[in-house]
Amino acid sequence: MDYKIHIAFGFHVNCYHSYRGDSNDNLGFGSDIRIIRDEIKVLDEFNKSGIPVKGTWDFENGYSLEKILPTYAPDIIDSIKRRVKENGDENILMGYNNGALSAMSDEEFKTTINYSLTNPYKSGLNDLFGDAKMIIRPQEVMFSPSQLDVYLESGIKALCLYNCCIPFDAMRTLVKLNDEEMFNLLSFEKDNKHLTIIPTYCHSDLMDYGSLTYLVEKLHYEQEIGKINNDCFIFINIDADSFLWEPLGVPSFMKKLPNVNGLKGLIDEVKYKDYVVFSTPDTYLKSHAPIRTISFGQDVADGNFTGYASWSEKPFNRLVWTRLERSRIASQYLYEKESLAPSYEDRIKLLSTTHFGLASPVLNIQREEAALNLSKSCVDKEVVQDNDRSMESSFKIISSDKSDITTIQLSLADKFIDDITTLAFISYEISDYQAVVVDTYPSHYIKSIFVIFKFKENKKEHIINFKKVKPATITNTNPSYSQLTLDYAEDSLALVNHGKILARVENYITYNNKKYEFEKAIKQRLKISGNGYGYSYKGMIHLPGEKSAGDYEFDILYSSILDGVILLSKIKYPYTVEKDAISSQASNLGRFSDKRWNEVSPFALKIKLDEHAKVTKRSFNDKLTSYHLDDFKKIYEKNKNLDTFNHQLTGGYLMIEDDKVGVGIINCRQVLGSMAHIPMRLRNVGDEVNLYINPFGHYYGKQRYYPSCCNGVVSSFYNLTMPQAASLAPSYNGARETGVQLFIAKDSHIAIEDIKGFADGGIISFNPVRKINPYIDDNVFTHSYPKNKENEKKLKSTHSSGNLLKLGVTAIKLISHMKKSIKLAEKKNFKW
Repeated sequence: MDYKIHIAFGFHVNCYHSYRGDSNDNLGFGSDIRIIRDEIKVLDEFNKSGIPVKGTWDFENGYSLEKILPTYAPDIIDSIKRRVKENGDENILMGYNNGALSAMSDEEFKTTINYSLTNPYKSGLNDLFGDAKMIIRPQEVMFSPSQLDVYLESGIKALCLYNCCIPFDAMRTLVKLNDEEMFNLLSFEKDNKHLTIIPTYCHSDLMDYGSLTYLVEKLHYEQEIGKINNDCFIFINIDADSFLWEPLGVPSFMKKLPNVNGLKGLIDEVKYKDYVVFSTPDTYLKSHAPIRTISFGQDVADGNFTGYASWSEKPFNRLVWTRLERSRIASQYLYEKESLAPSYEDRIKLLSTTHFGLASPVLNIQREEAALNLSKSCVDKEVVQDNDRSMESSFKIISSDKSDITTIQLSLADKFIDDITTLAFISYEISDYQAVVVDTYPSHYIKSIFVIFKFKENKKEHIINFKKVKPATITNTNPSYSQLTLDYAEDSLALVNHGKILARVENYITYNNKKYEFEKAIKQRLKISGNGYGYSYKGMIHLPGEKSAGDYEFDILYSSILDGVILLSKIKYPYTVEKDAISSQASNLGRFSDKRWNEVSPFALKIKLDEHAKVTKRSFNDKLTSYHLDDFKKIYEKNKNLDTFNHQLTGGYLMIEDDKVGVGIINCRQVLGSMAHIPMRLRNVGDEVNLYINPFGHYYGKQRYYPSCCNGVVSSFYNLTMPQAASLAPSYNGARETGVQLFIAKDSHIAIEDIKGFADGGIISFNPVRKINPYIDDNVFTHSYPKNKENEKKLKSTHSSGNLLKLGVTAIKLISHMKKSIKLAEKKNFKW
């Protein structure tokens, strides 16, 4: 059989960066324009010489095609239009707003797909190029199995997912593939529904094989001997602005090495091989079928540590995401369709991944400003104004009609209430409630409160009256509301279920590679309005050389409504001196940080499970999916222990359980939201699984194992050179966060709809004459950074680098490996 090797070059065009600003130079999008023009020039020159190489382009529309390129480089749009007609180039989808597709509601997802094709601003692929293939290479390859239905409903024929040898990956450590499967179409299956997957690769994979020459010779040899009985498809896709598409500035004696001469060099390596076909994804899709069915339950993305860390584990991420969540939930409650909400267009733009990462440890300062402005607009547009003076002592709650439980954070006027026990909520519709203080004014009057309501029936709207009453007397009796308790056991905080320790609590910061635990708390009785009881734990947080100390307050509430423990956490992190910067050819954040921050664990749980342990999580389209913790070691035994992983989108609910025990975490999304707020750490000891669950924290450590042809040299090189591989912990420096979570045991008596009611919460209108209104301020505060010319000068001259000696040794190993690959290919020797 005359099998061929099909090769496609994919250019991922997004000129709106998290680590660069908005200028037409190397500190902004100038390098995008320069490199893309060069890519087009290279492709044109080969076509003129008779080499039918093609480009596959996945453009971000909302910023790149709508604003930046029409203004600064309209020739790029014209050139792609020409190449599509004359040279067979192909446009596939990325999504209108280079958005976090996996973290969208179904309506947001469909809008993003539809807008990428055609939109009112005429920046869709069909609008500009007249053609688009229904294949998607999502931004940051974000994909959730919960969205299989909406992919199919949107007409998507195939999904490109990285299968790379470095942490910039989606599925390499979740699915084990042989050579034939790695370079062919696969079928992702869930609930008897299927979506075609195109395994996708980057330049790092070519370096891992040594060269494109070695890879194609190896695959073709396996075709000739019958080990591979199919054509093969090598889809090389990476950011269009990557310096790897250009010739590298290496010494002349290195010019003949593979992988150093950019796009031209790659084409030159294979252009005359008679078994090589220059192709595109849709062309290959039309004549080839998937050769294997795969499945996994993890939510995937190509962030650091292969997951969602880069977009969810910074306090700033949660500040912006909480605003987004408030806007989203309001639009879902108030309108027949989300798209009818005033904030909808702004929210679609805000859902750009660029407003959350990939930059580390913080975003570019201009990008932060854009995200703050856009997110504030989303919140402001969903505040419902109510000028009814008859509602001066009452308000209407709008919430889900599927549960009789809802939560809400409320803002109180200054000088109104100074003792929470003197505030009462009254309504014939209320079955029960609890309210606790979240924050106070400098005057010591209450600024905001958190309330849980249980109503007598499921309804979308409820009228609540409030009034001041006499102070309540705190009794010493603790009603038995839940078998799950949170208190000190054997000198540390622990979750105790039915008298047995379910999970221990860890509170610490790792700074300069040394662990600093939070100081032991002072315990006192918690003041509550309504039926319930609780305790408050307060303490200090210190780091060496701090400019200001940190502190924490953990308010533990036992509710008569819920079978679990509610944690209201208020943390102010210490502030340390910031002298480190990231500023290089590819990255300029515009501020300093303190890279001595390694890990942050504000309220982590350590739980022991058996080998059947699994994670169940709720996506933002309200669907539950799960995966087993032993998936990692089943694929590769070396990944049985992971320093950190974040494969779980957390739309307010997460359950970790085995056959006997489990703990669920329900997060109040409108108080403190996150795309994926629970990173985890995995330790296997025999048949026992030790899992560390770190809500609103950040773990750091070694990357996971990736199968490699060069013994992991490329992955090591990536970790030493890529800024996004650094810890995100410096972003916590000087930050403050307040959040509310409900912990439940596996055997807790609480229905899934009530879990959602607690997590999603309710909304009320704003009334200027009322003493109680919706809380629309933030529960996250990050310290401001002074902008001045002296700082900018220092930043531009400061470069990030890893251990220079280790970097040099790794580079030598990599050069040797690439050089050797050409000789091995010539000898048909494909064993390293």
